[in-house]
Amino acid sequence: MARYWLDDLQRILFQIPNKPNMIQLEANNACNLDCTMCPRHELNIDLDEMNFDLYSDTLHRLNKLNIKEIDIGGWGEITYHSRFFDLIKLAKSLDFKVYFTSNGLLLNEKMFKKLLDIGLDGITLSIDSIEKQTKDFTGHINVPVWKKLRLFLSLRDKSKTHLKVNTLVQKANAHEIIAISNALDKLEVDMHIIFGPNIARDIDNLRVPYQEEYKLYETIESLKENKHWKMIVSTPLGRYHKDKRRYHFMLGERCPQTWQNIYVNRIGYVTPCTLLPDWHIDKLSNIKSIDQLWNHPKYKDFRRNQKHYCNGCDAMKFDKHDK
Repeated sequence: MARYWLDDLQRILFQIPNKPNMIQLEANNACNLDCTMCPRHELNIDLDEMNFDLYSDTLHRLNKLNIKEIDIGGWGEITYHSRFFDLIKLAKSLDFKVYFTSNGLLLNEKMFKKLLDIGLDGITLSIDSIEKQTKDFTGHINVPVWKKLRLFLSLRDKSKTHLKVNTLVQKANAHEIIAISNALDKLEVDMHIIFGPNIARDIDNLRVPYQEEYKLYETIESLKENKHWKMIVSTPLGRYHKDKRRYHFMLGERCPQTWQNIYVNRIGYVTPCTLLPDWHIDKLSNIKSIDQLWNHPKYKDFRRNQKHYCNGCDAMKFDKHDK
């Protein structure tokens, strides 16, 4: 739990890192769901899993680069990978801290126990509605995941394996976001991450009007200041608009995600961001050090001209988005 309070403090007193400290590895783009809000169909990527031999080679190369933390996933469902447990086991055998995000539907008690035995460091479950809402509006099937969340909480050692929950704010669920946080806090989840759809998904019946969304986040930030929850609750307003962080990133000219994480896509190329899976910096196999990668001419050009390359994306900025 101390890790998450430290994370919260670092978000407030943010300093731009000299180089990324975590790898996001696109191990799988295939999924057992087809959610309305998911942009993977628009990214022109192959909806398939990473070849395991390439995955193994990638991990060994990242290990030599002295990377310590890895988020295994992609635009699909990582538990849908044909060798899911082998992915986790190999990463842990190489002493990575290992995390992944899941819609939770394919997980069960046996799998949870196996993951805990392997030494999984953290899991993030996607839940967009409180338990009593039965109509699923995004493609996420929420009701059974609440049950699996409780099961995982009953099995884990809180000091060893952390549990977060992601919630996407939409027109259909904006009224229940605080209720979701209340329920998660009561269950002693470690962190609730709240976010809205990227501007690219600003479609009818999905995105909440900006002023309404902003007011929701203001209310949540006020509740946080008054110690309403024991867990960490993270909103776009708190992540990107508060304190020094917004100035470090030039009021939205830079994206914090691209300064903290590196994305390695399904075919072994380094890219700056999950939303730019085909914007290749170089093959990971050509990289001998993180310094070499960070100072690669294409990476430096991307950082200098990020506003141009990202072309209006507000995934990490929470800009005004009403048409």
